[in-house]
Amino acid sequence: MVWDHGAETAWHARRPYLFHFRAEDGAGKPATDMELNLGMLGHCALVRSCRSAQVHPGGSAPMAALALTQPQHAGHMTKPGDYRNYQQLKRGGAIATGVFDAKVEN
Repeated sequence: MVWDHGAETAWHARRPYLFHFRAEDGAGKPATDMELNLGMLGHCALVRSCRSAQVHPGGSAPMAALALTQPQHAGHMTKPGDYRNYQQLKRGGAIATGVFDAKVEN
């Protein structure tokens, strides 16, 4: 699983972002066995180092309604600091969790 930062080189507090994630197969190609889990392709939780959490921070539409093939979530980080991003998705009948760290500036 990859957190696709796109052109983002730094994260800033209180700015809206669209977080993109990519599940890959063993050859590094986009996974083709993605499945809905609770009606969505992915679930996201952002946790700040002080352990405050933002779950689906910007809200999420059901991914099936958007006809997406990889998970994405709208959201923002409320304060500067260290964040851990937990992304969960379902592939081939199994739940996979990716863990990603981000440093958020003011």
